[in-house]
Amino acid sequence: LQSEDSPPRRAGEGGVPAHLVVRPEAVCCVTTAPHGVGEPQRVPPVSYTALAAYERCGYHYYLTRVARLPAPTRSTTTAALDFGSALHLVLQRVTEPDALDPVLPEVMLATGVDPARRQALEAAAGAFLSSPLARRLRSAGRVVHEAPFLVPLAGTVLSGAMDVIAWEGADALIIDYKTGAGALDE
Repeated sequence: LQSEDSPPRRAGEGGVPAHLVVRPEAVCCVTTAPHGVGEPQRVPPVSYTALAAYERCGYHYYLTRVARLPAPTRSTTTAALDFGSALHLVLQRVTEPDALDPVLPEVMLATGVDPARRQALEAAAGAFLSSPLARRLRSAGRVVHEAPFLVPLAGTVLSGAMDVIAWEGADALIIDYKTGAGALDE
């Protein structure tokens, strides 16, 4: 697992176990032959986001992902997604609670978050950045944001990205940020 700004590493270097290194060539060459019979076929990857969309509404999934019809117009759900995207982006760029001020306006503009939501975004980011988990991230030997992953699953490949993976020696700390209606301390 490597970010664009990290130096190239081979399997086993830098405390990264060989079986966790994702090679770029592995992402584009997924094939399978059902039960070992017949010609191998390309298997399209499926993301966790796509699976969640299917679970919410199979018909909506079909119309937008299979038939490729345009998605419906923006709604209040989109505002919540924009907020989550903004929080993710802030947490990629800032590691200390006192460094939020210069980053927030830029991120809010880039993600389309209503300026009236600045206080909520600042509170959410500040709550995480002040947490014991954020302190662990700051002390980790290596931290990668948006680390891609692939998992073979039921005849397809689940693809996605981990929000953060931090190496503490030979151990990996994996974080998936979630925003929602819960209290900030949840």
